[in-house]
Amino acid sequence: MVVRTEKKNRKQRGSRVMGYGRISGGHRASGSRGGVGQAGRFKHKLIHHIIKGTAGRRSVQIVGRGFIRKENLTKKNETWNVEKLNQYLSTQVIKKTPVKELNLADFRITKLLGKGNISYPVTVTVKQATETAISKVEKAKGKVILPKEEK
Repeated sequence: MVVRTEKKNRKQRGSRVMGYGRISGGHRASGSRGGVGQAGRFKHKLIHHIIKGTAGRRSVQIVGRGFIRKENLTKKNETWNVEKLNQYLSTQVIKKTPVKELNLADFRITKLLGKGNISYPVTVTVKQATETAISKVEKAKGKVILPKEEK
């Protein structure tokens, strides 16, 4: 079999320091890695700790890491699938308090998705719903009430 590349130790023959460099003392003791453990943490190894975020307040001061948007500006759709809705309704049936109407805004849910099946007739009020979710609820003799779009 033909060897395509030369082995590293063969390639470095005659190079005197074999890739370890001359200045650091070349593969001796801990001088080649700048000390042991936390040595140089706030001197020559500081930038590594700042980038990792382990240099305390200095990490924030120097690196900064941009800014964080306020949560009220970012709109997130909290979603439920039809199967989750069915799961909730089945627990209510077990508790012997069947639900006829359900407002998902009480659970901070803004969108109803169509994964799974539903086996209880229920009127669901929600901000948004997919077509499959609406069809599955109506198939179970239920109803989905969406807010009227403002023009």
